[in-house]
Amino acid sequence: MFGTAATSRPTLPPSLTNIERPDPVDPVPSDLPQPIKEAEHGIDFAFLTRDRRELIIFVLKDEKLTYKNFDAHNFRSDLSRASAPELDVPELASVTAVRVILAYNKGEEEEGIEEYTRLTKKMGTKVGDHVTLSFDRWNLERLVDEFHQKIFTPAFLPPNFFRQFTYICLQVEDFSHGSPQWEEVLVPDWREFLSAVLTDPTPRSVWMLAVALSIVQQHGKKEAAFATGWIDLLEWAMLALWQAANGVRPFDVRNSRHEPAHSAAKPHEHRTA
Repeated sequence: MFGTAATSRPTLPPSLTNIERPDPVDPVPSDLPQPIKEAEHGIDFAFLTRDRRELIIFVLKDEKLTYKNFDAHNFRSDLSRASAPELDVPELASVTAVRVILAYNKGEEEEGIEEYTRLTKKMGTKVGDHVTLSFDRWNLERLVDEFHQKIFTPAFLPPNFFRQFTYICLQVEDFSHGSPQWEEVLVPDWREFLSAVLTDPTPRSVWMLAVALSIVQQHGKKEAAFATGWIDLLEWAMLALWQAANGVRPFDVRNSRHEPAHSAAKPHEHRTA
């Protein structure tokens, strides 16, 4: 929810200052910032760092950063409120730094950036007398693009799958669905990869398979035929998960590279079974 309420100097309401406690059954890693629930006064979400010395405040906008939107969609007012949190509560007594991050996801214009820069310079570098204040600006569209280009690649998987999965991604970039290369090279390699990932299935391997599917989709050949090719690969993945859930090694490649040990049918042929 985006803060729009009018107030001269906001205090952090109880929902913001009540730090969420990790569930002892499923603990949050201790090196991660601790989340604090949102307020409706310019602060959409906030975190305390592990040492409880830095308060990181997010102002979230589902609008383009432009000169016109800066006031029309409350960029100015929400940033102003977020930059002046009331820190006189016990939970925030050890805070020595406040960082306000404006995050928006529909692009930006130069005039909007200039208005943001002018405003943040006017706000100074302190909250009160002793707490430092700083600002960051995140263009989420750009961050997502950079994530896909530099991080969300075959190297995102564990090192023991890197070479095999890289080869698969190169194939989906080059082969057309339905072509001999797709059926005779890519599909067998994909099944072999699924078998390796799910040989000893764990929740982690299931999540890794979901990530692998997303990366493969991103690398798909830029043609209409990949839409059905994506379904083909997804069906093989679902069949592998079904076999693993039933205690069967998916597409056992020890005896045959090209045919699953327990079923030679393609996934879509199981629909009518």
